Amino acid sequence: MSVQFGDVFQGLGGGALLGLITLSIVFLALSSIALIIFGVKYLVAILDASGSVGDRKILSPKPVPVESRLPKESKDDAALAAAKLG
Repeated sequence: MSVQFGDVFQGLGGGALLGLITLSIVFLALSSIALIIFGVKYLVAILDASGSVGDRKILSPKPVPVESRLPKESKDDAALAAAKLG
């Protein structure tokens, strides 16, 4: 009597066994992804603390003063606004 590979997964017991195997694979993959995300968080913290990535330094952006972000007003703008108002 020879048993083939697919014969193990026949019937109710075989379905339950196959279900356990597939759930184990899914949870193993999800756990691996969670560990990778958890590890990247610490890797970024280590790289930020050292201040460099490879040979390049990480530069933090300098804050831009509010005045330089606002559009400049000119005399022409006032004249256009007055002309639109009538």
